[in-house]
Amino acid sequence: MFSHACPTDSVLISSRKSSMKPAFHSALLCLLILSSSAHADHWGHWRGPLGNGVAVKAHPPTEWSDSKNVKWKVELPGRGSGSPVVWDNQIFITTAVPTGNGSRQLPELDFQLLSFDRQSGQLQWKRSCIVATPHQGTHSTNGFASASPCTDGTRVYAHFGSRGLYCFSMDGTPVWQRTDFGAMDTRNGFGEGSSPTLAGDMIIVPWDHEGPSALFALNKATGETIWKTDRDEPTCWATPLVIEHDGKQQVIMNGQTCARAYDLKTGKELWRCGGQTERPCASPVAGDGLVFIGSGHRGSFLGAFTPDGHGDIQGSPSVVWTIDKDTPDIGSPLLSAGRLYFHKGKSGQLSCVNAQTGKPFYMASRIPGLDNIYASPIAAGGYVYLTSRNGTTTVIKDAEQLEVVATNNVGETVDATPAPVDNQLIIRGEQHLFCIEQSKWRFVLDRRRERHWHGIEGTSIKRKSSPAPPISRWPFFGHESRQDSWILLQASHVFAVSRRPLRMQRPLARRISSDVPFTAADLRRSKSGTIPPRAYWPPSSRFDHHGRPTPPSMVRVDPVI
Repeated sequence: MFSHACPTDSVLISSRKSSMKPAFHSALLCLLILSSSAHADHWGHWRGPLGNGVAVKAHPPTEWSDSKNVKWKVELPGRGSGSPVVWDNQIFITTAVPTGNGSRQLPELDFQLLSFDRQSGQLQWKRSCIVATPHQGTHSTNGFASASPCTDGTRVYAHFGSRGLYCFSMDGTPVWQRTDFGAMDTRNGFGEGSSPTLAGDMIIVPWDHEGPSALFALNKATGETIWKTDRDEPTCWATPLVIEHDGKQQVIMNGQTCARAYDLKTGKELWRCGGQTERPCASPVAGDGLVFIGSGHRGSFLGAFTPDGHGDIQGSPSVVWTIDKDTPDIGSPLLSAGRLYFHKGKSGQLSCVNAQTGKPFYMASRIPGLDNIYASPIAAGGYVYLTSRNGTTTVIKDAEQLEVVATNNVGETVDATPAPVDNQLIIRGEQHLFCIEQSKWRFVLDRRRERHWHGIEGTSIKRKSSPAPPISRWPFFGHESRQDSWILLQASHVFAVSRRPLRMQRPLARRISSDVPFTAADLRRSKSGTIPPRAYWPPSSRFDHHGRPTPPSMVRVDPVI
């Protein structure tokens, strides 16, 4: 058996959860604030800490829009499709910003690495790596900053292919740079895009193009070449994956001629297998003793291999199973909970197979809202997130049966793979960077005695001396209101949860205090009560002499921050 060598860190970082205690203001009022956890995980590589697209500890929202559940949204300069990476409170992205010089076909660009604050979206620092004019054009849907950065928490690396590889400290201090790789000649002038991979003390840099191709291993602290292995491969846009097998680490790399494995220490080729299709883009994934490599342009191939082979393993027992239709092209596969997910070509049609046997759970199933796919699927919190170029992300259950949970859209093109960390999802759009996070909830116990009641305005809680109307007349849109109820605030909505007194709510209070994200679905399933779908706290002192609310009969309550 083998284990993954994390592409960004050698071990998974332990969670650091924040604690939470209820605050009691009086016998009439109890307030519980659900706070977000501290940074429990990292996403230092575009395929995550395992290299498979899985965030082990993250629980991002399943529903959002260009405004709903958007913690912040910032405009991005220039153009790039490299995916965001996250470490602690920093988000890193790369971009290429036109300087106004050069020609329309080959503009002069400022190649930049940006660091954003994860909590506020504020730009922490910006570093110009190089100002240069590309030597070759690119595909209309590709830019000149397509490789994703990577970080190990000590340094961050920005790769711009022919424009060089740049290393910075986490505060943006330049450490080293390499600009001597040469100039890539990509197939049909489609541009560059392979990303480097961190492994131990090395950074692995793929260099497949129509000229002399190679795989480089550099010292990640100094940038010096440790080894270079020549490859008889044309252009390939895949990114290397590093695994461990029998105490030794292997670099797994896709290729048009062969899928291959190299010894991480020496760069020596260990095994290879033919059968791939033209101009492969999808990167390998691995788990449970198998490596999965596929491609889907002008043909279809997806294979599961044991990493114990030697030489040419095609037709040998090291090839466990293969699939010859509906295989991935640009988006890489996702390996989660023993299931392998992949799109058919660039389409939104999704397949899910048993990773050990290749037996399909479903194949080439159409997903509402998805069409042209560049981003790779990711998994977090029991869900799979599928993102289309039209800005739609469809969320499905991470399960053997296809079950759509939600369909969301940020309102602009998305080519980059989102990054799930803790309770957030970081989405890099064509124009903006989005932080998706569930609005925080505030719970209030309102006993309403002697015609006094507690109103809520904005994020403050105030006692109102004016009498409240009979609760049965509050505008709960057809749902019966409850006396002695818990009130749940989410964004601009106020929900009546339960009429049970506080002593009956202790199990619910314990659930709120846990580190697992708390959702409305949890309340619906709880024994404490149910949530009406829409309910609003009426504005204070706007009632007629019968105690009925007068227009406007609803008041906006801002989200708790």
